[in-house]
Amino acid sequence: MATTAVQLNERQPMLTSTEEVVTLNPVASSAVQIETSTTVVRKNDADVVPEDKNKFIQVIRPLLVEL
Repeated sequence: MATTAVQLNERQPMLTSTEEVVTLNPVASSAVQIETSTTVVRKNDADVVPEDKNKFIQVIRPLLVEL
């Protein structure tokens, strides 16, 4: 592992509070609120054959039980 010497004049001072972060970084002062949402849409497909649905359930159910 290589070590890199950092000169004292290159070191950044440690921040002691959130206020210092906001003062030193003007981007941080403009907070952007992000809202997430999940929408579940249930489609009533007439194209799905009941037998196919039953086969799907027969295959998937044992796999879910194993989880």
